[in-house]
Amino acid sequence: MPDPASVNLRAADPDDADELARLTTGHASRGRNADQWRSWIADAATIVLVAEASGAGIVGFLDVRRAADEAEIIDLWVAPPSRRAGIAFALLDRLAIDLAGRGTARLFLEVAVDNAPARALYTRQGFEGVARREAYYTRPSGERVDALLMVRDIDASKRDHRCEC
Repeated sequence: MPDPASVNLRAADPDDADELARLTTGHASRGRNADQWRSWIADAATIVLVAEASGAGIVGFLDVRRAADEAEIIDLWVAPPSRRAGIAFALLDRLAIDLAGRGTARLFLEVAVDNAPARALYTRQGFEGVARREAYYTRPSGERVDALLMVRDIDASKRDHRCEC
């Protein structure tokens, strides 16, 4: 597990596309190939942040789609050996500062209702559950799981401090 102080948070660049594709291979919601990642990173409506540990490469990422004054987290992922070290929390903090600087008012996400660690993280980050989507996710076993739609207001006091991510 990397020391959180040694993890560098930064905006993804096109050179990260191959590694992001490798990390997401075989995952239904993240399975972009390198060319798709390059397009996603280049899209002006998208923010992709990576957490990079010295000697380990990318150990986490967060990608978001923006529209008007709202944004939606598409995916937040941290490598299993690096989980519970504050990396996801740090990525979300960095994202909030960046979104505030871009004039974003609200941030949305969906999370499986049975994903207690993720729900706890999002609650600590100020997200609140606002709706439930029945049978939204399908597990590899075929089991259907509801999603909780969560929203967080972005702190307006930080909107003047644009992060150069």
